[in-house]
Amino acid sequence: MLFVETLAGFIFIIRAFLVENNPNLIALYNTMLIERSFAKKTLNAIQA
Repeated sequence: MLFVETLAGFIFIIRAFLVENNPNLIALYNTMLIERSFAKKTLNAIQA
């Protein structure tokens, strides 16, 4: 699970730099957040 959190951290940092140049990345990032929360719910369901 730590790997997922670290990856999310990197994505957040990269996004902070790139969004200045490309507003479309905001939409992409929002999609990634939705996918990530879905993945978390799935993991929690499996572990429960």
